Amino acid sequence: MPYQSSFQPRVAISSIQELLRSHHGLGSFNMDCAKIQQILADGEKDLETYSSEISLLQSELLLIEKKKERLKDQLEGCRSLLAPIRRVPDDILGTVFSNLCNVGPDTEEIQSAAFRLSTVCSHWRSIILATPSLWATIAFSFPLERSSAAKLVQLHLERSKAALLDLSISTGWEELSPANMAEQQNHPAFLALIEQSHRWLKIVIGGKNAYTFLQGGASSYPALRSLEIRSGQLRPPTLAPPAMRQLSSLTLRGFSVSSGLSFPWSQLTRLVLDINSIKKISDFLSLCTNLDSLEMKLDFSFQGVREDLPAMNGNIKTLRLSLAEWEDGHGEESIERVFTTLVLPGLTSMHIEVDPKYPLIHSPGPSIAAFLKRSRFNLTVLSLTYVYISDDELLSLLRDMPSVVDLKANSESMVFPVTPTFISSLHAFRQPHSHCSSPLLPNLERISLLARTDVDFDEVAFVEMITSRWVPNQAYAKEIGVVCLQRAELHLGQADYLGQVIRFADLDLMKFAPLKILRQRGMVIDVFNAGEVVEI
Repeated sequence: MPYQSSFQPRVAISSIQELLRSHHGLGSFNMDCAKIQQILADGEKDLETYSSEISLLQSELLLIEKKKERLKDQLEGCRSLLAPIRRVPDDILGTVFSNLCNVGPDTEEIQSAAFRLSTVCSHWRSIILATPSLWATIAFSFPLERSSAAKLVQLHLERSKAALLDLSISTGWEELSPANMAEQQNHPAFLALIEQSHRWLKIVIGGKNAYTFLQGGASSYPALRSLEIRSGQLRPPTLAPPAMRQLSSLTLRGFSVSSGLSFPWSQLTRLVLDINSIKKISDFLSLCTNLDSLEMKLDFSFQGVREDLPAMNGNIKTLRLSLAEWEDGHGEESIERVFTTLVLPGLTSMHIEVDPKYPLIHSPGPSIAAFLKRSRFNLTVLSLTYVYISDDELLSLLRDMPSVVDLKANSESMVFPVTPTFISSLHAFRQPHSHCSSPLLPNLERISLLARTDVDFDEVAFVEMITSRWVPNQAYAKEIGVVCLQRAELHLGQADYLGQVIRFADLDLMKFAPLKILRQRGMVIDVFNAGEVVEI
């Protein structure tokens, strides 16, 4: 409805116009000055009234605009009721929250993802308060403010109820005096955790005096299953080592540990450590009789000669080796020493990773082949990250690994090993560079390849290889001798390689079109260019 004003002007515009016309060209001697003065006075009053009317209209307009804004906000709130996040079941939200709450001690404050998430909305808060395990993750670094830190830790302990605790604590990387050590150990936040030591499930503790700090805490950690110590040194224990009857996973980082330290070695199923000698590998394998997974970072000072009796462990299923900070030639020698020493007949998963800042200059292929021949294991997972190895050497290894189900290969150099020859050789029924009629890796279900540059990369060969292994028909799969490929990842270029972004500039997406069909039929296919998803 249009705005209607009740204001009646005192002066009509027509009367002013008539007055001006009647006196046009005449002098002012015979003018009715009183009448003119009255018109002027009434006109000024009309102007004031018009100003008031305008103010009233502006006020009405402002009110209407605010009503519009309020309605818009309410509609946005109403629209949010249809948001996909609201259709996520509470148990799925709980899983997402659990992943978000898994944080590490990166600041000098207690990190509380659960507390922050609970402030988003009442629905999220109700889920988080009803899920004690979300409050069971506690991470902090010393030094800590005493009162607020203790209150937040206590809040977590109360809301986590009886849930087992996942802890991350950094004690600092400076040498601590006995007084400073005692001050940290007597901090109210840490004392509150010690009172609940029977609930400790996992702990990552870092700092120069990390193990000593842990020793002075409690006499036993009955529920502790995973312990990770990150320290610049690990001194022989000055106190009796705490009992850890459930410990199954031990990670020792940042130092070369001695097997003489008091840990429950025989009950471990997973061991992760930095190591610098062949002798120590043998010692650990003799102590860890129930080991299932062995992960080693070979120290740059790694040394040792081949032992007369290779170290055998038939229980180990997973082996991970990482190398960094090598001088030229030392990395290859160390890998050779490790593979010469080990005999792991039960191995099913092998991962080798090299720091790209310190690349190998010789291939470890012969050492790996000898290790395979000596151990006679049936590998199902093989991952080579930045390992210098030619396509021919890798293909030779794979011919002796028909049991591999999951393959990951990253180009160490600008070409090897993900070359057109390598990709074509993985074709299900066409091996142009092989005299063998049977397919390579007949049990392959998952593959991940990284081609760092577009030099000599063949998109068509890759697509043909992938499509050749899509055989959902079991009868046909049996006929050609391969299982159906379930997942494929192709990483082109790199988001961060030694501080540089490497991107494929002229990527022809039309060549990847057949993969879109396979994706629609059920295969999981992902293509990345410099870390970004490529829409195929």
